[in-house]
Amino acid sequence: MRPLGNLSATGAQKQYGYLIKEDYGTNIFQGDLVRLVAGYIQRVSGNTDAAVGVFNGCFYNDPVTGKPTFSNKFIA
Repeated sequence: MRPLGNLSATGAQKQYGYLIKEDYGTNIFQGDLVRLVAGYIQRVSGNTDAAVGVFNGCFYNDPVTGKPTFSNKFIA
């Protein structure tokens, strides 16, 4: 999957921010389908899970530099 925006002629594109639980133990990569569980993002693990979107990336505070950093993957 790749981001395409929306199918209307408005050109408006939105991305929503959700949290990943601190102790979540599964890697999530850009393009993975994700679902919401108790308000946190998780990677869709089966064909019965209802996806809420596609993972595009995440921001985190780099432990070495202390600066906000963007990554297109979440490594557990």
